[in-house]
Amino acid sequence: MIYLRSAPVLPVLCMLLAPLFLLGDSTVASAQQIGKVQTAIVPATKSFTAKQTFSPVQQAIQAKPIVGTTVFGTNFAASQLSPDQNSIVGRHLFYKDSVFDQTSNDDAIATDVEALIDGQTATFSNYSSYTRGINGIIIDFSGTNGDLDESDFMFQVGNSDDADSWSEAPAPQAITTEAGGGAGGSDRVTITWANEAIMGQWLQVRVLGNTSTRLAEDDVFYFGSVPGEVGNSAANAIVDTLDIGAIRQNFTGFNTVENDNDYDLNRDGVVDTLDIGVVRRNFTGFFPVDLITPLSSDLPGIGFARGVNFGNMLEAPAEGQWGLFVEERFFDRVVDCGMDHIRMPISWTHHTSQDAPYTIDPVFFDRVDWCVEQAVSRGLKFVVNVHHYDELNSDPVAETPRALAIWNQIATRYQDCPKSVYFEVLNEPHDEFNVNPSLWDDFLADALSTIRATNPTRKVLVGGTQWNSVAGLVNFNPPNDPFLIGSFHFYEPFLFTHQGADWIDPIPPLGVLWINDRVNFASGWQNWSWNTTYTPTVGSLGIEYTEGWAGARFHAVSPVENADTFTFEIDGELLLRVSFLTADNETVHGENIQ
Repeated sequence: MIYLRSAPVLPVLCMLLAPLFLLGDSTVASAQQIGKVQTAIVPATKSFTAKQTFSPVQQAIQAKPIVGTTVFGTNFAASQLSPDQNSIVGRHLFYKDSVFDQTSNDDAIATDVEALIDGQTATFSNYSSYTRGINGIIIDFSGTNGDLDESDFMFQVGNSDDADSWSEAPAPQAITTEAGGGAGGSDRVTITWANEAIMGQWLQVRVLGNTSTRLAEDDVFYFGSVPGEVGNSAANAIVDTLDIGAIRQNFTGFNTVENDNDYDLNRDGVVDTLDIGVVRRNFTGFFPVDLITPLSSDLPGIGFARGVNFGNMLEAPAEGQWGLFVEERFFDRVVDCGMDHIRMPISWTHHTSQDAPYTIDPVFFDRVDWCVEQAVSRGLKFVVNVHHYDELNSDPVAETPRALAIWNQIATRYQDCPKSVYFEVLNEPHDEFNVNPSLWDDFLADALSTIRATNPTRKVLVGGTQWNSVAGLVNFNPPNDPFLIGSFHFYEPFLFTHQGADWIDPIPPLGVLWINDRVNFASGWQNWSWNTTYTPTVGSLGIEYTEGWAGARFHAVSPVENADTFTFEIDGELLLRVSFLTADNETVHGENIQ
């Protein structure tokens, strides 16, 4: 029998490494897909037990080990984060490829152009008349967590007040980070586009609040592009013959100008007929760039990557009753592990009066405040949760007034918190909500209405009944709210994940082993084996050959790269042939083992 073992990687690798062939012949079978692994087994003359590990990455299979995990559909690579919250200290537009950009981007910064912020009405000071459009911006951070890239930003273009309706902007050519390169020693991020890629419209820049930018919330600003406009009218941004007349009156002759000159449209340091040409090529006619007053909503669901649940702390009837107190070092540990959010289960009902107006204990509220502050100050997302609300699950109709009063106090208390603070209406609805799922739909609608009165765009986590399981989503009808984040809980195999759990009746027995019987049948794989039987064991898949000619073949339908080690054990009278093949059927490693 051959055992494909984890030790420590194989339960993953059996699904990720690419086609594995265990063949009853010394001849290596033909390879037909990318990233193949083949092994061949033939009868031998003596018994033995062998263990072998191969690292195909050393043999030219350019694979990488897995460095992240997937939550809410986002792949997250671990990173470090300073405990200090970050801020943006400078937003600049610069004239890339102008005469002022010969030595340093700093010399080409448009000192007379400033970023437009949501709710402000645009003026001439918010847009550029540069003939190459918007091709470079600079953002200075008080600090960053390493180099930023395109995943830390969103860029849109448009020409209306409703920025949410704008189109995706052209992708930047480059995003670079220079630690300490900005004003006052700030970290400078420079973003460039192709010349003329963004012209005659507004650019929205959204810097995402995450563990790389270390911002507690998204930062949104705008720059405009109106090539040829010299600012001759405060009422509009029309480019016409009036701009030509203004340029003629400001020809510089043999003199040069700085980059803030309104009439030097090509930014070559002089005002001449070339600038008139810029105007002629960019007459706006009946479709000028608007002097917008932009408004953009918070984007739902952005920012979650990998996080942790602070269980057994504030969800206990009294903090410490279940053995844990919330400690400041826990928040530092979350940051050190490269996580970006904390879910805090909170048993509010144990700290809320039973009679109207159902007041939450102010001392307990202060304790939750402290937790929120610890997370926000470190740039972490924080989910304020309602946990262990047995009264609501048992009798939703009777308990709704008290539950809504609790949420009214929570929502009011945290309405001015940054967008990095999230709400979760109720952990794992069950009992009567399971019997009649419409009760959950009704309560959720009422709770969201209460929350939206003070937090109209706060992101709120919601899930279905049946303990927030996948099955509970079948009859789940959430309100039409663009700032909801769907969630579900997954505990399968239940007897393994809940062994010894004393809150289950009867208590599942201890000693249940993980038997991964899905190793060779994961999504995206095909089983082309013959004359074999499979026995899932702890951390491995045992393959037994029933005929002299037999083979186990697991074939990936698409390339797989995130693996670096192949480990197996063989117990029997066998001669083993192992080969690793590339996409071109080239053998990059082959070895006989006896």
